[in-house]
Amino acid sequence: MRLFSLLYVSMVLLLCLTNTVAKSQESARVTPTVKLIAKIEPCLVTIFAKTDNAFGIGSGSFIHPDGYILTNFHVVQRFDGFVVLPNGDVAEYRYIGGVPERDIAIVKANLNEPAQPILLGRSHDIRNGEPVISAGNPGGRGTVFSSGIVSSKGIMTDASNVLMMSQFRGSVRDLAIQFDAASNRGNSGGPLVNADGEQIGVVASKNFEEENINFAIPIDRVRMVVATALAAEPRRDIYAGVTVDYLAATPTVVAVATDSPASAIGLQAGDILKMWNDKPLVTGIDWDLMLVSANADDAVELSWSRDSVIHTETLKLARYRTSWPSSSLEVKPDRLEVGLTFQTYHLANPSSMPDFSTIVEIQSGSVEDLDLAKLKEVRNDNFAVVYEGYIQIEKPGVYRLSISSDDGSKLYLNGSLFIDHDGNHPAYERGRIERFVSGYHRVRIEYFQGAGGKSLSLALVETETNKTMPMRFYHDRKD
Repeated sequence: MRLFSLLYVSMVLLLCLTNTVAKSQESARVTPTVKLIAKIEPCLVTIFAKTDNAFGIGSGSFIHPDGYILTNFHVVQRFDGFVVLPNGDVAEYRYIGGVPERDIAIVKANLNEPAQPILLGRSHDIRNGEPVISAGNPGGRGTVFSSGIVSSKGIMTDASNVLMMSQFRGSVRDLAIQFDAASNRGNSGGPLVNADGEQIGVVASKNFEEENINFAIPIDRVRMVVATALAAEPRRDIYAGVTVDYLAATPTVVAVATDSPASAIGLQAGDILKMWNDKPLVTGIDWDLMLVSANADDAVELSWSRDSVIHTETLKLARYRTSWPSSSLEVKPDRLEVGLTFQTYHLANPSSMPDFSTIVEIQSGSVEDLDLAKLKEVRNDNFAVVYEGYIQIEKPGVYRLSISSDDGSKLYLNGSLFIDHDGNHPAYERGRIERFVSGYHRVRIEYFQGAGGKSLSLALVETETNKTMPMRFYHDRKD
């Protein structure tokens, strides 16, 4: 009997030990993909935008603990709405900013506790064939995941075919990441994630006529346009005087403006920003996200690292200042007349804006607007034109001034380059938000046409109301 008891106890101990060992060994079901999805799942939201007569659906990813969400502009447009959080709760969000022509938007959810942001990677070193995860909200059913590979690390989605585009080596069209992970309506705005759990793209579209052809906006492009999307300083009427490197692994200062709040506390190029009050600064984007919630005359405790030494000073934000001198706006209205002056030039197979000081003017005159058809004796292809004059801003405010062209264009405002839209590309716009005073602002518009379609236009939109304002052109009267 005693021997039986000992055997029984031994068997029980052995069984317990076996179960413990088995539990300590990870199940084969917990694959790298399962681990990756578990890592990114808390960073994702489903989006329901309150459009004029329905809900628009899409996806997004948290990029900051304060609830800032990265998504597509076409998902939210400029509407507020709701997000479903990873725990199933519903929160309201509000539109913060976007770049419509690059299909990028930032919204902010109203949260009761900090969000878990996704890691933002880089897209410059993507490899064809590397594994990716796509996360999104197809059909509004909630967050779902699919896996695949990068089919092409850089492809033109708006070109007819590669044979034709081989003739346009100077093209500056945006490239997209093509991937084959399943993606459908509602996935737009969701992240494309690499095997390290880093977001390398924003899912944007698909080709419904072909199998497994989906496209994402590369994250490097997102990094570069977030500051334009937020336009924190002109919108908030604040000024710090800091330029950061949005592609760097850390928020590294690129330049500090002379006589700015940042220069007053000794900030220098090369410094690495660490803290904004009690909030860590992890990427260059974080700097702009802090600015977009700030006010003029705020006093911020800013910390940065230089040569491994931490510095902390109080940064006192100032009122926004434009990049042009007030003297550039000293225009006498009685010396103006309606329209723009122009000069035209013939070119030879251009791929970028020419140096106008080295080529011969063909004709000159004045026109009422930017209608290229009104230019007489101009070739259909291979020409350039320069317009000069003024645009009138009737009331002060924050406006988005944009230029649309096919092919390249540049817009100079009050003597400074305002928008660089150079290169061979189809008709689309580039815009920039600025705080304008009322009056007459001097413009110089440079445009070149290579081959194919040609178009050129300016648009002025009041950001507060999203109202397109009338564009009135004037030029100096010649007596």
